[in-house]
Amino acid sequence: MSYEGLRYWENWSDHVNLKPKSDLAQFHQCGMVSLKDAGGHHDRVLPFFDAIGIPYEHWSEKDFKNRLPELDLHRFGPPSRPEEDQFWDQPTEMLPGGGCSRLRQALLATPS
Repeated sequence: MSYEGLRYWENWSDHVNLKPKSDLAQFHQCGMVSLKDAGGHHDRVLPFFDAIGIPYEHWSEKDFKNRLPELDLHRFGPPSRPEEDQFWDQPTEMLPGGGCSRLRQALLATPS
């Protein structure tokens, strides 16, 4: 979720003029998981997290299995079409892990 939209979600009932304690679209802040891949996106965002004070953890493959056992860390790809033989191949490579950030604490410290 983008930061600029966060305040709308935090105050959703006010934003859409609902009565207090309405059951419509409750917002629950949670953390975020990013996966390490060959493209390096995970490593490119960490300096930004550091710069604005967003705490994060590095998770290994074992950490993911313990904390999010439903997440499959196999590398699926490269993309192919269903009529291509490799589309049906089982993945053999694993992603090396990733990280989890706790955005809530950092965003609360940021002025609206």
